[in-house]
Amino acid sequence: MALAKDQAAWLIGVSARTGIDPRVLLAWTRSEGNPGAQPGYYNYLNIATSSVPGLGVTAQPGDYGTAKFGSVGTGVTAAVNEIRRLGLTNLNGLPPQQAISRIANSGWASGKYTSPGGTPGSSLAAVFSSLWGAPALNGGYLPPRAAAAVANTDPTRTYDPYGHIPGVQQGRDVVAAVVSTGSFLGKITSFAFLLRAGEVVGGAALGGMGLFLLAKQVGLAAPQIGPLASPANEIEKQNVAAGNRERYEDRRAATDARRVERSERLQAERELERARYSQTDEIPY
Repeated sequence: MALAKDQAAWLIGVSARTGIDPRVLLAWTRSEGNPGAQPGYYNYLNIATSSVPGLGVTAQPGDYGTAKFGSVGTGVTAAVNEIRRLGLTNLNGLPPQQAISRIANSGWASGKYTSPGGTPGSSLAAVFSSLWGAPALNGGYLPPRAAAAVANTDPTRTYDPYGHIPGVQQGRDVVAAVVSTGSFLGKITSFAFLLRAGEVVGGAALGGMGLFLLAKQVGLAAPQIGPLASPANEIEKQNVAAGNRERYEDRRAATDARRVERSERLQAERELERARYSQTDEIPY
């Protein structure tokens, strides 16, 4: 799961002001653990209370001589100043393995983060590898601008250098959904699933048929409905058709009569015009 809001802010702030690879910084805090990681401490590197006077901040004494800072900002300032005071200003740009080696030999921890039978920094390197994978330990440097992505990365799996790129995770989610859908389709098209589905559907059909036959025997089945046509209906249809034909014939006869009347009237008018122009006027002498 992603880091808590306060620890994420601390990681981003310290990485930005020191240049330490944020993955190395997170592995470092995991190696330190409690009590500095407990709520209210904001002291993820377990800076001792005795070291506070030279850091330009104030703090309350906590468990096991560990300083208890009052806010994330105070914790960031204290961590940056303590890192600088121990000469760890040369971690900017260093790949993980080299940065871890310098931290182990800086005098920060009396045990130098050494595993039993190992070399200085071996336990811190093991924590880093458990978070981000062994190949990343000998890989390249990750700049502070990636600290937010590191803080939002599940630290129980190998670090994904592409996870902070917009759209990458959405694309992976789509692929996962397609794979899941394919698995579902594979299940529903399997022979066992189809056989079981056929049994269920067949059983339901037989059950319905049995209920229908039982209802029919006891008189509960719905009566069969015959055709609705009757002699009276047929006669009515014939009457309507006959009435429509009569009205059509009447309209047609009226139209023909008007057409003949108009033709005769035009013929009479033409005859009258011819008679008028055929007359000759007599000229008197």
